[in-house]
Amino acid sequence: MNSPPCMGSRATKARPGVVPALNVASEPAVAEMAASYALQPYRYNSAKHSWEKLDLAGEGHKVNKTSLRLATYNVFFGQNTMRGRFRHILSMLPELDADVICVQEANMEWIEEMTDNEYVQQHYFASDVNGRTFNGYGVVILSRIPMADLTMWKLPTSMGRRALIATYTINEETVSIGTVHLESLDSAQLRAEQLEKISGILASSPHAGLMGDFNFDSDRNFRKGVMPLENDNIAAHYPDYVDVWPTLRPADPKGPEEKGYTFDSEVNRMIRQFEQMRYDRVLWKSAGGQWRPKRIELFGTAPMKGHIGVWPSDHFGLVTDLEFVAQAEPEPEPELADE
Repeated sequence: MNSPPCMGSRATKARPGVVPALNVASEPAVAEMAASYALQPYRYNSAKHSWEKLDLAGEGHKVNKTSLRLATYNVFFGQNTMRGRFRHILSMLPELDADVICVQEANMEWIEEMTDNEYVQQHYFASDVNGRTFNGYGVVILSRIPMADLTMWKLPTSMGRRALIATYTINEETVSIGTVHLESLDSAQLRAEQLEKISGILASSPHAGLMGDFNFDSDRNFRKGVMPLENDNIAAHYPDYVDVWPTLRPADPKGPEEKGYTFDSEVNRMIRQFEQMRYDRVLWKSAGGQWRPKRIELFGTAPMKGHIGVWPSDHFGLVTDLEFVAQAEPEPEPELADE
């Protein structure tokens, strides 16, 4: 979800202005884009001390892996302690150890901190290093795995929302990972249209995930008493996918964490009004069940040390592990004895 500079409020929409990027040549913004826009990821050149575009042509993107770790995090562009929070989030990345990280509510301050972070420079490709894909703010993918394709897709929106899809060739098969920050507040119809559009984009990929801030809870609607449940749109548009949290951690009365709340005022004191919502999701499909979700956890659930009442974000992040299980070779047909 979005929050304005006043922490935890959902009443207005703050849209930070774009400022000049650091360490990269200026590029035209992806503004009035067509239905889709092909992007080139960036990699840090330590010899030149700059981020450089990568050519996606060729075979160098093909990799073999037996596991994947994916993470998603709305980093909250609220102004209070923003720079310090962003630096703290970036300091969490070595322990997070994710292959692909999807970020929502990234703004130019995030870009500046991210591109200047030594760990990011050494370990990740980045979808954006100068804010050219932003409409004031936006989404970013960091990836340790080389990409075969990177595309920004236009969505039905009144808030400039877009879907970012990275495509990989892993174990000789296509794997697509997308991130999105769906329309905010009382916009159920637009969110449904956005989900439907992204589902169509990912349809041709045998293995695919969609991660991000969906801006609706899994158990209740924005407006009380309104039915059907908005979360039913996931089953309608993503019938081949699993929602990883309830799949691996079904409803349990143990407490809020087991419910998977990623926006929880009872834990995160940056949220000033009572609200417990599972806004953030990891959806996953895999042809033949080859890529199987094995673990999902919340992260960013503790306050920052030395900062009273300050958490890394108003959201909690999600990290999930997938395991590759190769399809067994079919058993040979028994030979018939000669009569």
